[in-house]
Amino acid sequence: MRFNDLFSSVVKYFKPIPEHRDDFGVSAIHYKLISGLLIACSLMTGLTAWYSQIECQVDPRAGYDTSLIKHWCYAQSTFVIETTNSSKPFGLVNTHAHSTNEVVHLMYYRWVTLAFFVQAVCFQIPRIVWKSIENGRVRRMADFVKGLEFVPAIDRVKKIEPVVDYFLQTTRRHEDRKYFSYCVVCQMFYLIITIAQIHFAEAFLNGQFVSLVPLWLLGKPVLDSVFPTQAKCLYRTYGAGGSLQRLDFLCVLAMNVLISKIYVLMWFLLALALVASTYQTFYLTALYFSTKRQRNLFGDMRFVERLSLTPADCLLLRFFRGSVDSVTFEEFKEVTLRKFREATAVEVGL
Repeated sequence: MRFNDLFSSVVKYFKPIPEHRDDFGVSAIHYKLISGLLIACSLMTGLTAWYSQIECQVDPRAGYDTSLIKHWCYAQSTFVIETTNSSKPFGLVNTHAHSTNEVVHLMYYRWVTLAFFVQAVCFQIPRIVWKSIENGRVRRMADFVKGLEFVPAIDRVKKIEPVVDYFLQTTRRHEDRKYFSYCVVCQMFYLIITIAQIHFAEAFLNGQFVSLVPLWLLGKPVLDSVFPTQAKCLYRTYGAGGSLQRLDFLCVLAMNVLISKIYVLMWFLLALALVASTYQTFYLTALYFSTKRQRNLFGDMRFVERLSLTPADCLLLRFFRGSVDSVTFEEFKEVTLRKFREATAVEVGL
């Protein structure tokens, strides 16, 4: 029962259209789409590494333990040799001392599962920060008037009035005066996280992530060089006379077939996140310095001007409108205008 509840909670969190829209849709690209896919990739690579870490070619007549060699090579890292001689297979050249050859050690496959998981968590940080600041305002308002589209008009008004009173409270408006500013900061945080993730992936793949997909689209065998499926392993042991022996073993990195496809997908996802978060940051920054445009967040300028709403109020109404049905929201606007007129008339009478 607990597992079913956990599974339903995860599905509910990652579903495309949430019940309560307390954030911009662009943000969902980060904390739902990319984060969810990275978690799935972390699970896939983890299971692949568990069942098939690495396979090495060992001559059984040599008397070496195949399992020992396999675990040694996985723990100590493998290597390939880059060469300018295109007639020889990449990674299988034995001339280490040649001036045009370079030994490239491969260690990322040991950490790729953890790297995907850390990246997925990082994309959740701005969402967690915003949820703590938002503090369930939209959820409380929307849940209070949930399912009123089939309720009679008189009962519907009575149900909506407490939400209107909460929205028009002077205390609430004073506490939420920085609601819009905090939202802008969190949206900028998404952009910072995206740029940081690109730099992290670039460093993780030894400076080959940014150019990975462009070279791949040009037909270059970049996936074979960045994620080789064949590599060599240097095994050190001591012989009968006590001298150190170095043995080369050819290993197959089958998991790199999956890892290469994941990083191609990640390249496109991070590019999408970078474009989306950049647009969102510039858009909200422009709104931050323009009070008139801030009020356009809600859309109904007449309603905004009659109630003298602040940008924070407009943003809260935008999220609230996306969380309830149109009938309930129109009723909410009518009740809000009526109560505001009544409050204004009382103040004028005093």
